[in-house]
Amino acid sequence: MTSSDDRIVRFHDELTAWLDRQLDAQSEKLLWGHRDVARAVFNYLWYSHLQLREGYMHHGGKDYLDRITLNIPTPPDGHRAMIESDLAGHPWRGTLEAFHDHILVYADNPRHIRHLLPVMRFFKDREQPVVLLTRTEDLPDEVACEQIRPLYFTPMISQAVTTSGLAGISRELAAFTHTLLCYIQWMRPKAMICCDGCQTQYQLAAIYCRRLGIPAICCQLGWPGFIHAGFRQLPYSHFLTWGEAFSVLLGEASPLTGFHAIGRLEPVDSQGSHDAITFSCRHRCSYRRRSITPAS
Repeated sequence: MTSSDDRIVRFHDELTAWLDRQLDAQSEKLLWGHRDVARAVFNYLWYSHLQLREGYMHHGGKDYLDRITLNIPTPPDGHRAMIESDLAGHPWRGTLEAFHDHILVYADNPRHIRHLLPVMRFFKDREQPVVLLTRTEDLPDEVACEQIRPLYFTPMISQAVTTSGLAGISRELAAFTHTLLCYIQWMRPKAMICCDGCQTQYQLAAIYCRRLGIPAICCQLGWPGFIHAGFRQLPYSHFLTWGEAFSVLLGEASPLTGFHAIGRLEPVDSQGSHDAITFSCRHRCSYRRRSITPAS
């Protein structure tokens, strides 16, 4: 009899294959600002459909997914999703250009901000200016103490953004993607640093940074039960891991990212009887490689 854990792993693999088929059926690439963001949109769709797991588990497995139709609008002939607006006079541009050559730390929630505090402290101690891009106002006190400049992310709604193909699935995603592209283009940071790495917003930032020749660096935060789709084909220039074994496992699924074992950013709490971290890696999932254009 198939165990519950095996069925869960099978669901994740089947969902990945199902979305692959949906994306492959599209005749055009997905472009925003002349950047191919198909990988990030795949990631967005994958996480958006995880709620199908219960139905999959109880109503027929693979056949259940095959009965679902992803609502993807048909793109107009000759159109692709790209930024067409003239952004030279945008009121935010001058403010963001002032952060040119800063280290951009992108952390969307308090947990990620706290995890990256040692990174921000490292650069500030070396007099390298740091700006923190975030959507939360719940900032740890240490951010103010370290004199880190927070930059709050506010999506722009632009009528000049044309959408086609998969871009039509979410106006919110289109606005978010448009805004992120503008932030990075105007800031031109020295490097972009984030953590964890499976989130769509960080992957989008990495795609744009790499196409502009900006290093995109991700720091390991945790460890998934298995290498699911969120941790496959990672778009970062470099991924900093807790140890060499993690680099090997993650690297098998993301051949275009450089993995470097540096240890944890902060010491492991060893109070009481806790003096080690253990992991259980029961499953080695198969996966299909999605194409990513190599970037410097």
